[in-house]
Amino acid sequence: MVAKKRRLPRYHTEIAWLLLLLLWVCTLWINDVTPKPLTVIWFASLVVFPIYGLVVAFFRRNYALGCFSLITPFVWVILFCVVVFVFGFSEEGPIWERGYPAKSPSEQSQNQ
Repeated sequence: MVAKKRRLPRYHTEIAWLLLLLLWVCTLWINDVTPKPLTVIWFASLVVFPIYGLVVAFFRRNYALGCFSLITPFVWVILFCVVVFVFGFSEEGPIWERGYPAKSPSEQSQNQ
């Protein structure tokens, strides 16, 4: 008797993708004024959803889902770096207004 190889149904892949994307979207609204229960749910989801995604990726042999599941716990760091890169902390304004690479102070004084 040959053991039949078990594979998860396809809908598990779609559910895993939706849950991980939901985490990325919800991360934008998790802040200091978010109610405590929602923050706890978000942190719990940040652990459970990527594990579910990794299990589905393993059984479905879906490498893209596996990679996305591995970087999802670092979603807040990734989004923070993107926001700081685009908007920055300085008064110079967004990166598209000041040019890249940023001009040195001597170059800025020559242009004025």
